[in-house]
Amino acid sequence: MLNARVFLWTDERFGRNNLHARSLLGYESEWHVYDTLRLLTPVRDRAGISAINAGATIHRAPRRGRATFAPLLTFDYDERRGRRRKAGLIRGRDAVRDVTVHGDLPHAAHALLDVAAA
Repeated sequence: MLNARVFLWTDERFGRNNLHARSLLGYESEWHVYDTLRLLTPVRDRAGISAINAGATIHRAPRRGRATFAPLLTFDYDERRGRRRKAGLIRGRDAVRDVTVHGDLPHAAHALLDVAAA
């Protein structure tokens, strides 16, 4: 399920934390910045979001399943946040952690804004 997806960070802070953790393990990485609208519009029917760092494999990640990835086109953030608060699952900011695309992004180069060493 995870290998069939491309994972994108929603917040630079989340990405920087991951890159730091990977560098401690000796991985070299690059930081790619995309025009989000240009990147996701052609694949919006295959795009989803996750409230957890679903692609993480370095640490013991939470259990994942089909419900981990909400379809981007039908996602109602306010409804989800209210439901999770009511259930006591969150107290502070309820941030979307991952944007994922099922399959590839062959047009990604057209949406690329910057590449930098991480």
